[in-house]
Amino acid sequence: MINMLVFIDESGDHNLSSAHFDNLYNAFVLAAVCFRNVADYKEFDEEFRNLKRELFTSDDFIIHTSEITRPNRASDQRNLKFNDRDFRSKFYKAMNELISSSKFFIIPRVIDKQSFALRYSHLESKPDPYNFSFDYVLNRIFFETNSITKIEIYPEERNHTENRKLKTLFEQIKLNGTRFIKAKEIQRKIYKFELVSKLNNDSGLQLADLVVSPIGRHFIGKNPRESDEIL
Repeated sequence: MINMLVFIDESGDHNLSSAHFDNLYNAFVLAAVCFRNVADYKEFDEEFRNLKRELFTSDDFIIHTSEITRPNRASDQRNLKFNDRDFRSKFYKAMNELISSSKFFIIPRVIDKQSFALRYSHLESKPDPYNFSFDYVLNRIFFETNSITKIEIYPEERNHTENRKLKTLFEQIKLNGTRFIKAKEIQRKIYKFELVSKLNNDSGLQLADLVVSPIGRHFIGKNPRESDEIL
């Protein structure tokens, strides 16, 4: 049995109220980082942990984009290293090299919130951008698998309400399928669906966290920040 491992993270607020739009980042991104088998993931995990030991003295350091970009507000004081430009360059160079040599692929779904809200303005209850994106990402995951592949899906935990909504959505998909995938196929292939906290120090979720924000920045036309952007 070959297991595809999928790690899912988001970037941007999925609130569709125009009063809450951020004119600097009116996008919502959901990205799935997919490893076609456990061996590929283990190889990445080992190299990623080695990188953290080299740069942060221990692999218990949890990489989180929001703390990298705002190190003075981070809970782990080792993030203060990112205040040093040379260290940032060293970190991103090492991460880009690791990403380039690792065997995984990314399935992104990007929503322009303003256009999305306008498109569904006639509806009293607008689609949730996360749920809308998750359906798309799931369809693409299945497109990438073959008949013998089992799938393990690990979305990042959010707050209690959002976690409950996603679990409910997944149960509905298992019962009804999607537009492109029958329910029986989903039940047969998805071996595990588990929401995971970033505090678990899971390498796959940290990778998803690192790649999802640059996708959003590219979509809205923001240039990569000099010396501190993934790929």
